[in-house]
Amino acid sequence: MSDEDLFARVMKGDGYALAELYDRHARQVYAVSRRLIADPLMLEEVIQDVFTKVWTTRTFDPKKGKFIHWLSSVTRRTAIDHVRKAHRHRETASLGVTDSQEPVRGRNDDDFDTPILKSDLIDSMSHLRTQERTIVEMAYFQGYSLSEIASVLEIPIGTVKTRLHRALKILKSFLEDGDLEVRS
Repeated sequence: MSDEDLFARVMKGDGYALAELYDRHARQVYAVSRRLIADPLMLEEVIQDVFTKVWTTRTFDPKKGKFIHWLSSVTRRTAIDHVRKAHRHRETASLGVTDSQEPVRGRNDDDFDTPILKSDLIDSMSHLRTQERTIVEMAYFQGYSLSEIASVLEIPIGTVKTRLHRALKILKSFLEDGDLEVRS
């Protein structure tokens, strides 16, 4: 039975077909993931996530290509997602963010109200140009690196750095003074 036929059975809820696809392709999923990931625990998570996607997805279309090519693409994207997630986790840990997502502060938490601070930050984002806001969101909320932002937006990395620097300067000024006008 072909991979495409097995996937059609998986779409109908056939767990045995999924097991057969796993037996056929788990090594390849591991090999593709291993090119990006060294951590054995993360590799296991990627393999599990890939086959969970095989079980739950409806995006594969045999008219557009072979199942194995689609599976390789899903594997690469899943592995990259895990690497990015681990990278963001390491960055937030190095910035002093705990599991509760609250920054570790050198002063008493009673000194300010976190919801008000979040509201001020969201309000200050409206003072950025769309280009700057997009870069700030990609860098700080979505976890993209500067080179990834440059690639996605198809602009030079120097432009990304300049816009990010300008945006952070505007945000700082607004948060300190609160007197900037909204720009379009």
